[in-house]
Amino acid sequence: MPPDPDKPLSERDIDALLDRAAAERWIELALVPTEATWARNEWHGLGRPADRFFFLKRPLHAVPPKLLQLTGLTTLDLGNNNIGDEGAKALATLTGLTTLHLGDNNIGAEGAKALATLTGLTTLHLGDNNIGAEGAKALATLTGLTTLHLGGNNIGAEGAKALATLTGLTTLHLWNNKIGAEGAKALATLTGLTTLHLGDNNIGAEGAKALATLIGLTTLNLWSNNIGDEGAKALTTLTSLTTLHLGANKIRAKGAKALAAITGLTTLHLGGNKIGGEGAKALAALTALNTLDLRSNNIGSEGAKALATLPETVNIDLGGNPCSQADFDVYRRALHEKSPLREVKVLILGEGNVGKSCLLDAFQGKPFVEKRDSTRGIDIERVVQVTPVPVKGKPGDRDLVLNCWDFGGQEHYHTTHQLFFSPDAVYLLVWKPREGQHENTLRAWLKRIALRVGSSARVILVATHGNHRAAELDFPRLEREFPGLLVHPAAKIDSSDKSGVEELRQRVIELAADVPHLATPLPKSWHDAREELLNRPESHVAYGDYTAMCAKHGLDDAAAGALLRMLNRAGLIVHYENEGLSDWIVRDPEWLTKSIGYVLDDEVTRKNGGYLDHARLHEIWTWKDRDNRNDPYDRDDYPRFLRLMELHDISRRLPGDRTSIITQLVTYERPPLPWEPATPTDSMQLSLRFAMTDEAPLGLIAWFTARCHRWRVDRMQWRDGVFLNHEHGNEALVELSDDKKLLTLTVRGPFPSAFLNLLRDGLEVLIREEWPNLKYELLIPCPGDTKEPAPCPDHGTFKLHKVEQAFRKQIESIQCTDCFVQHLPDRLLLGFVPPTRAPADVFDELTVRIAAAVAGLDAATAAVRADSASFRAATDSFRAATVRERSSANLSAHIADDVDKKLAPAFAALRNELTYNTRWILRTMLSPANDGPRLFHVEPVEKKGWERFKLGTDKLRIVLWCEHTGHEHPCECDPLYVVDQPKRWLIRIAPTLSIVTKILRPSVSILAAAAGLPIPYLPADLKPKLDFMASLTDALVKDHDPNESSEFGGYRPDERLTLDDVRGRGYDPIVEGYRQVQRFISEQDEKRNVAPFAGLRRVATPENDILWVCPTHHREYDPGLPIVPPA
Repeated sequence: MPPDPDKPLSERDIDALLDRAAAERWIELALVPTEATWARNEWHGLGRPADRFFFLKRPLHAVPPKLLQLTGLTTLDLGNNNIGDEGAKALATLTGLTTLHLGDNNIGAEGAKALATLTGLTTLHLGDNNIGAEGAKALATLTGLTTLHLGGNNIGAEGAKALATLTGLTTLHLWNNKIGAEGAKALATLTGLTTLHLGDNNIGAEGAKALATLIGLTTLNLWSNNIGDEGAKALTTLTSLTTLHLGANKIRAKGAKALAAITGLTTLHLGGNKIGGEGAKALAALTALNTLDLRSNNIGSEGAKALATLPETVNIDLGGNPCSQADFDVYRRALHEKSPLREVKVLILGEGNVGKSCLLDAFQGKPFVEKRDSTRGIDIERVVQVTPVPVKGKPGDRDLVLNCWDFGGQEHYHTTHQLFFSPDAVYLLVWKPREGQHENTLRAWLKRIALRVGSSARVILVATHGNHRAAELDFPRLEREFPGLLVHPAAKIDSSDKSGVEELRQRVIELAADVPHLATPLPKSWHDAREELLNRPESHVAYGDYTAMCAKHGLDDAAAGALLRMLNRAGLIVHYENEGLSDWIVRDPEWLTKSIGYVLDDEVTRKNGGYLDHARLHEIWTWKDRDNRNDPYDRDDYPRFLRLMELHDISRRLPGDRTSIITQLVTYERPPLPWEPATPTDSMQLSLRFAMTDEAPLGLIAWFTARCHRWRVDRMQWRDGVFLNHEHGNEALVELSDDKKLLTLTVRGPFPSAFLNLLRDGLEVLIREEWPNLKYELLIPCPGDTKEPAPCPDHGTFKLHKVEQAFRKQIESIQCTDCFVQHLPDRLLLGFVPPTRAPADVFDELTVRIAAAVAGLDAATAAVRADSASFRAATDSFRAATVRERSSANLSAHIADDVDKKLAPAFAALRNELTYNTRWILRTMLSPANDGPRLFHVEPVEKKGWERFKLGTDKLRIVLWCEHTGHEHPCECDPLYVVDQPKRWLIRIAPTLSIVTKILRPSVSILAAAAGLPIPYLPADLKPKLDFMASLTDALVKDHDPNESSEFGGYRPDERLTLDDVRGRGYDPIVEGYRQVQRFISEQDEKRNVAPFAGLRRVATPENDILWVCPTHHREYDPGLPIVPPA
């Protein structure tokens, strides 16, 4: 008889249990002492089988020998026993383990070293042991780990640095480990983390600033870390956060106001801080919250009244405040005369002609229509349940509204439909049994939902035409393929006689009861404003009209903004903050989706390979009474429709603004290309492969092509690939394999690393944003025998992370398992990983090499220079052109191309290398300073050289630079920033002056190669200005007192720092200097009441680079509304 899981096991029981486990070949087992009562819930919460978890009467002091015979185990939980190092060493023989829980087992460094041999582990829990830094270093060899719990192990900063090599981690718990700021900065390299727990580690504000670069985090716990207001402000860059714990961190009102910008938070813990009433008022804007802990924060009645405006479903704890919890509850009850938001989004999906629209009609009680027209894009109908509906056992007081989205089933709609998938929705996946499961591609639809939304979605499979044929479906198999996604059982309906429809409706209502926002009540004033907005007759509303309408109902601008964001998240309206769109609120999403649908349906655009002539928009968007609508599209709306399509990566406008390319309508046929990856070339070539565990998600190539529009080549894109042309001579081929599981990036040119890494970063950002559940691995193709040379005959590959590991371990060579050729790890990594040297050395070397190239120009180069007439002609032609055509960016690109073509091929490679390294340092070492511009130079106010300048007497000014990649340039503006700081302040920013001079000098050297050319934004007197800045830096370094190195964190101001140096010592004088400069500039802007940072604007590129760019180059990132010609 099997043992009772609720009855603790004796030693004899354990012996019998292990015999049974061996006989039945168990793969999962938990043996936990009875005092660890929480362990069972954790086990069940992870979906583990209940009959594999057992409590023990007494903790284990050694591993039972029979347990070691269970070699098939993949999951083992022995938490809260006492097996020690010897037990850990014994478990190291279970080499099949992928998940191991050994928390609180008295394991030290020796035990950790033994466990480090279990190379198959992906999840490891060793919390509350004592492995120390040595143990952490040993575990850093487990490169397959994705989840690691090492809380309470005293690993220190050294241990944290070691763990920073585990680049595959997504979840990391290191609470109470004394890692400090130094350790936090090391961990900031783990860009794949989504969950991080560093409570009680004293990381301070500097540590928090470092962690602010981990933009993929959704859960962050930093309780008791002394981060203060400055650290809290830094964390506002983490816009993906939903859960944030910052208890006991000395945060005041200023920090709370900053945190209110993280609008997606659902759980926030700020207990034991001092945010007061002002901080509480700021947090009242976080309308997505479910849980808010504000215990002991000195919050009085005014702050409590502000918090009472949050939905009643938010669990708010105000214990230990001047305003008691009881008083707060009174305020809340008095304020909330509320109507609950009882609306649920129901998405009806499936192939064309399977009965989706008939199902929607049946839901509404409409008569059945044979052979009805196909749905264009999306139809949205509000289906009101006529009887009050209970929610979570409470009687309902209003009818439930099902907002049903009927998606057109035609293939060309499938890509855009994913844009409207959301976790807080019920999905009805409709199929027709008569056509079979395969024809309806149920798996393909389920994969799209899983990749986009995850297992939180609720999907009912609905078989239509139920009176005609039995619905034969291997439902258990689909459940195994998509665990947690499908709702059991599948449904069968027939819309012709409504059979099964009412049962399906009731099941939808039951699922709706668990949708988080369904039971969220809104203040009556909010509800009234919402109702008026949604019931207005026009399809779109101006933002000013909306705020005036809200004011009529008692909502101020902040509340109106919060309500708008809530309705936007729920899919009831559409609103964007981008230029040209911020004043436009789409009240009827169907009106908008129809406009996109008509473009996707346009046969002329389809036959033209996806090229949309803007002159045809009036023809496409003239309703002609289609769908019996009487709300025509106004011509003034056309540019906004086009811009919205661009924001959704559906289209991109082409040069001239009069044509767009619809990327998902491009031809299936692969065009003839300038070259193939196997074509011999004198240029350098690099390749990188994305190997996916499943077929690429629908839209991957189309959306990636849209994001790469600035490098597109006319008529060089097709459904499975795109050919791209980067400036300075680099070209790329991006292509999916026939089985759709392998995406290959191939780049060739003078210095392909720059372009390859742009493409790689952009692709990974796209996947992370749109399909976060997509699993893939990066592979480097084997170069074959480079001595012969001969390609690898079997197309072998190396896993990128394994090559990186070999490089770190200083392994001399690794062998291809296909062609057996030995390769040096550093050679394989060339172009895939950034330099490891100090940036100062990298840019100094570049400057020297560029200067040497200039000095060694051959006779052909001299001839190009002598032919100045051609350059004057080019400049004159630009001057004669229109203002729009004569944009500085266009002239810059034109002249730059001439430099590449007419001077020397070597300069193209050097320019690419300069672009690559500038992007690298801005993206990594200088990323913590991206709150403001990082490129600038310092020059004397009065034009004079260094020889005549008197430091401490003559005035200096700061000139900011635009950071547009490959086109960095100074921004002349009036007024400029005259430095009125003491000499000691200049000494403090000396490390920053030094590095920025080195970054900018190669650009000036490139300019020297084109002497006499009118290259915009790089004035002829720039070289002496940078020479002046270098001399100024040298003088400041000489004036620095070596005994005062503490102000540089122990560094010398002229020390050449690597990224590892900064992370290792926990202080970065370069970034600190940037903050001093940015703070000074912000104060000057505020005093003069002018645009911040000389009008430079902060942008995030498709590759997730943060740049500060001038108004001209800002159009590259937000071009505003396109041009639509008159009819």
